[in-house]
Amino acid sequence: MLVPTDGTLGTSWTVTGFDDTAWRAATNGIGFETGQSEDSSPVSADVLADNPAGYWRLDRTSGTVATNSGWIAGTGNGQYVGGVTNGVAGPRPPAFNGFESGNLAARFNGSGAKVEVPYTPDLNPSAAFTVEAWVKPSKYGTSAAGCYLHTVFPAPPPLVTSSVRI
Repeated sequence: MLVPTDGTLGTSWTVTGFDDTAWRAATNGIGFETGQSEDSSPVSADVLADNPAGYWRLDRTSGTVATNSGWIAGTGNGQYVGGVTNGVAGPRPPAFNGFESGNLAARFNGSGAKVEVPYTPDLNPSAAFTVEAWVKPSKYGTSAAGCYLHTVFPAPPPLVTSSVRI
């Protein structure tokens, strides 16, 4: 394993026979994090730059609407259901650079709380798609904490449903 501090290696390290004897052995996946953001734009701007159909910040201080900032806008607004607490402190600098210092989140009670988004074809593509979420479970290990993505596909009968724990 070697984390270069500059570009002097270029792509020479990809050539067969490259001498990597000075590198340390690594036993699993690695990454490099300086603790400083290499991107000066906020996380929300990075997400919106990808032009998502749906983007729910869940940063309201009150109310039951989960506003969609994605390109389908209000068509994809969701509704908080169950035990949801608005206005909870979300990821913030310096621990989470790229987020606003007053970033807010929603807390779900772990017992039926959810956001329901009405069906729209724009959020139900027939091709592969990506889902991204920032989740902070309150418990780890063998507990039931986690985040579930539940989808209902408008297939011909029988109706197809799917839940994935992430």
